[in-house]
Amino acid sequence: MLHREDQIHTEVKKYDIVRARVYMKPVPGRMNSYNKQAEHRDFNGYALVLGYSNSFCLVYFPNREQKLLRKENLIVVSKFK
Repeated sequence: MLHREDQIHTEVKKYDIVRARVYMKPVPGRMNSYNKQAEHRDFNGYALVLGYSNSFCLVYFPNREQKLLRKENLIVVSKFK
């Protein structure tokens, strides 16, 4: 049985390995054009969760960079026991 990313959502916890989910982001239009949407991903590859709250996670990347990202845009690849 195949499952889509949207159907399965595992709760993000500390020290989990995550990747970014592709989502639609609005792109503002110019003068007489309409607003469009484009596929967007917050980062490429994988990252480690260092901390989390109700809606945000502090994510640590392999290049030693840290970012605060929304939980709903992350997919858990590997759980920490």
